[in-house]
Amino acid sequence: MGDAATEYDDDMTPDEFRRRNPDCFFLACDEREALGAYLVRLGVIGEGEHLRSVAPAGAGNMNLTLRVVTNERSLIVKQSRPWVERYPSIAAPWDRVLGEARFYRITSEHPAVATRMPGLFAVGAESRVLVLEDLGESSDYTSLYQGKALLPDQASTLAGWLSELHAIDFEPEVRETLPNLEMRQLNHEHIFRFPFDRENGLDIEAITPGLSRLRDELATSKRLVRRVQELGEIYLSPGPRLIHGDFFPGSWLAADEGPAVIDPEFAFFGPPEFDMGVFLAHLFLANQEEATGQATIKGYKPPPGFDHRMAFAFCGVEIMRRLLGVAQLPINLTLDEKRRHLLFCRDELLNENSTLMQSFRFKPPEPPVTLLRASDAF
Repeated sequence: MGDAATEYDDDMTPDEFRRRNPDCFFLACDEREALGAYLVRLGVIGEGEHLRSVAPAGAGNMNLTLRVVTNERSLIVKQSRPWVERYPSIAAPWDRVLGEARFYRITSEHPAVATRMPGLFAVGAESRVLVLEDLGESSDYTSLYQGKALLPDQASTLAGWLSELHAIDFEPEVRETLPNLEMRQLNHEHIFRFPFDRENGLDIEAITPGLSRLRDELATSKRLVRRVQELGEIYLSPGPRLIHGDFFPGSWLAADEGPAVIDPEFAFFGPPEFDMGVFLAHLFLANQEEATGQATIKGYKPPPGFDHRMAFAFCGVEIMRRLLGVAQLPINLTLDEKRRHLLFCRDELLNENSTLMQSFRFKPPEPPVTLLRASDAF
């Protein structure tokens, strides 16, 4: 990594950051000439090639991602800043796209994984910029939350890709090159701690009136919080398999040749059960058909030592954090529906012998699960 851009404080505004780091290239949609010159310096654009248009490529949360069209081709240019692009007041690990680049590089010799991801053309390490293959103006799969169905063969393809990723046996020296600890810590905060903190400052009532009471009751269940903390410790610990780290519909593209996978910026060597749990959680939240769930399970070939119960537990925590945390999804659920989801997951996490999640019924059982029992507070 270069050292041209090193000055940043958590309370620094984007404009101030730019003024104090003049040697850092700052990606901007309306500065086409500067971007063209930068791509020439990276060796991406050659003689006779020039930019025709620059526009946002999707509505990402974390980074600024642009589609750059030249007179010869189309490229994706992506930059991470020391903040979350959609929420500049929230600090985020600055080097996250460098971890993403590392993921592309170490999987590039594994065609079953690489062919469903964009190719990596260049890295501007000092400015935290990636130049990637453009897979076309495909939409992601967030429309699943509005009622669109993920077809069983699409689910099987995604599960198969995940199988191939988790099956790769990397040498120890390779595993050491992608700890991605800062991104794991960020994710850990928003998955395993923040949603269960009654004093986190999030106005959950503004999202769903009446939900704060249930959030507070869940947060006072010592058994539940302890179980979530245990899973968080597993997540933070080094593991044997390379995982994507954010395997949900926003990281899948509806490409011409079937689902493609993008944005492995949360990737690290950890528990493969986390990826599978997140996958299943979003099928549940998107109210997908049981056939899709069954295709997912059949399409996924777990690596040796895979703990199915742990995957179900990660699934439950992911559902809970998406309903109670900052990273809300575009889903339209009533208070009662959220209540049933949350209590269903609570019971799954606390009942080691439960088989409800194993059935992969993507709707909580009726009637609604009862509220917290007194014993849960101990």
